[in-house]
Amino acid sequence: LVDGRAEITGRVEVGQVYVDGLSVGDVGDSTLSDRLILGEGGFIAITVMVVAATGRAVAPPTISGRGFSDDPKALDGVVPLVEMELARTEAEGITDPHRIAQAVRRVVGKWVADTYRRRPMIVPTVLPVG
Repeated sequence: LVDGRAEITGRVEVGQVYVDGLSVGDVGDSTLSDRLILGEGGFIAITVMVVAATGRAVAPPTISGRGFSDDPKALDGVVPLVEMELARTEAEGITDPHRIAQAVRRVVGKWVADTYRRRPMIVPTVLPVG
């Protein structure tokens, strides 16, 4: 910009820039991947409360889905499998919430893939109590 006149003098290679709401360029590949999974397969949340010292479940797991199915009973079939997996992790002495969550994620993921042929985002939350 010189004397009120603009002139194109060259090119600058910038690649792709993602605009997300009010932010520009802050959206990474992992965020885009997560959004693609959510858009295609939905989201399943599993919440489990376990005794911190033993890993024993203190209540049945709570399982809910969003963007997965309009049928409120669609996930009922996986509850017994999650309960069996929790009994297995307890029997093996697993008390680490992260390891319990991984086991729950594997069981739910396999069941959903086998039953519905879908791959939603599965987010287990293990809450140690006591």
